[in-house]
Amino acid sequence: MGSTTINEEQYTQYFNNLIKGRRIPCYNIIKELIAKSFNIKTLYQDLMQRSLYVIGQLWEYNKITVATEHMATLITESLMNQISAQSPIGQSVNKTAIITSVEDEPHQIGSKMVADILELNGWNAICLGANTPIEELINFTKEIKPDLVGLSMSVYFHMETLKKTLQLLNENFKEMPLIVGGQALRQSGDSIIRGTENSTYIPNLGALEDYIKNFQQVREKVKPT
Repeated sequence: MGSTTINEEQYTQYFNNLIKGRRIPCYNIIKELIAKSFNIKTLYQDLMQRSLYVIGQLWEYNKITVATEHMATLITESLMNQISAQSPIGQSVNKTAIITSVEDEPHQIGSKMVADILELNGWNAICLGANTPIEELINFTKEIKPDLVGLSMSVYFHMETLKKTLQLLNENFKEMPLIVGGQALRQSGDSIIRGTENSTYIPNLGALEDYIKNFQQVREKVKPT
């Protein structure tokens, strides 16, 4: 099966190519890792997500330009599209999820990663991408009637928007399980959702897989008595 942990040399090689805009070398590194039996969750979480978190921090501290951050994001998204297109879809579990970034949030990589992992586990995952207006999300959720709604947020400045979205989802869909995650919540995810009914903070893709594998138990838990 090969190694299941990406080592520092592999990560550094990928990161250095990514931040210099070298998409083909990045893809070649990923192909080599796939040949060594690395799964999509590990590639997303320990290579791509880790790299983007560092790049996001470099941008916040004015160490790189917004152009570099945008470049790295677009390269990552293109690599994800290549990987997911080659990955087998899991056997259907007859569940649907709506995954989106919060309103005004310009990043959608996190929500796309979540949607891909859900699809690999047999879900129908509808990814709305970046900057979905709250009213549109509410209306779309009423139309689709999903089993789960997930919210992603990378920029801390949108925290109040996240809280408002969770509140409105709770008011409109009282039994709907909600999951939240993203770089902006790494230090305070659990506290942000405290007091919000049916909400779960998902710190990483491993936790996401654990959550959806036990989803039926979660649904039973949130049903009214």
